[in-house]
Amino acid sequence: MRREGTVLGAVVALAAAGLLLSGCAGDGIDAVPAAAQLPATAAPDAVPSAAEPTEAEPTTSTPAGATPTSSAPRTAVALSAARTWSGTATYDLRARGGATGTVTVTRSGDRVRVDVATGGTTSSVMTADAGWVACLQGDEPTCVTVAAPGAALPAAWDPGVGGLLTSVVPGLGERERGFYPDGYLVAGAAGDAAACFEVVAPDTGRYCVTEAGLLRRAKFTGGTLSLTAAEPTAAVDPARFRPPVAPTTIG
Repeated sequence: MRREGTVLGAVVALAAAGLLLSGCAGDGIDAVPAAAQLPATAAPDAVPSAAEPTEAEPTTSTPAGATPTSSAPRTAVALSAARTWSGTATYDLRARGGATGTVTVTRSGDRVRVDVATGGTTSSVMTADAGWVACLQGDEPTCVTVAAPGAALPAAWDPGVGGLLTSVVPGLGERERGFYPDGYLVAGAAGDAAACFEVVAPDTGRYCVTEAGLLRRAKFTGGTLSLTAAEPTAAVDPARFRPPVAPTTIG
């Protein structure tokens, strides 16, 4: 059992490193300097001020349950809702190293699951009854328990964006330093209008969140996430948080 968990751990860690080069948090060459040091023209993809939307998308198509609006979203509402958003969202992933893939996050209360599909491999982490479980999906899925219930997801078992989606975005409203409101995305085919925030290390990046608490876009040191579909709902099927096979316990 110990050997199986060790081997799987090495495979998952390798997949995560190859995908995003451990780029979900911390400083990197794309690190965002403090706002006081960032002139308006310094960053080529800097988000404009709230008086100017960052894109001009049509407002005729939005995900199920979304209410289109072209007005600036309320920052405080978006931050509060980010802590409790429930549902399933799917994102296009573009890693700094050139890899692409699909990320799906499912949240319901204190349960969360993140699936990262890239290069023909799907890595998953989820909060199951046994605690944090990491899985490699496939014809013969393999899962291991990597942390006890209530513990944080270990970085070595993060498939590239787990920490970002499970703690960074929900915790944006709790930051006391290195956090700056920075414009918004208008409503459109990609979803409702989203308030954008520039974050300085740790968790360097720019994150855009709707008033419903849904992450719509993220640019972080590992790459970018762009929302493609969302199903916000207060009730998520509990089966989503059950591992496909009984997990092996490490240790």
